Amino acid sequence: MFAYFALFYSFVMRREERELYQHHGEAFQDYARSVPLFFPRVTPAKVASGGAAAFSFAQYKKNREYRAAIGFLLLLLVFVVIWRLRSL
Repeated sequence: MFAYFALFYSFVMRREERELYQHHGEAFQDYARSVPLFFPRVTPAKVASGGAAAFSFAQYKKNREYRAAIGFLLLLLVFVVIWRLRSL
């Protein structure tokens, strides 16, 4: 499941990266150099504007990123149900 997620999501992230570059230009390039593409940073990123970028729960909700988490949990639940049914 991790391999599927990593493969599928890597294509999505690359497409989003291109769209963000087209929309924000060099400002996005500066940001992209500070922030890893796939794995989140443990510490806040130092962005070109001099400030530190931090996780924003409000932005998380605004972008509806919770839908990916819900989808993952539902898929995990399906796997657990299948596993339990096979063990009967």
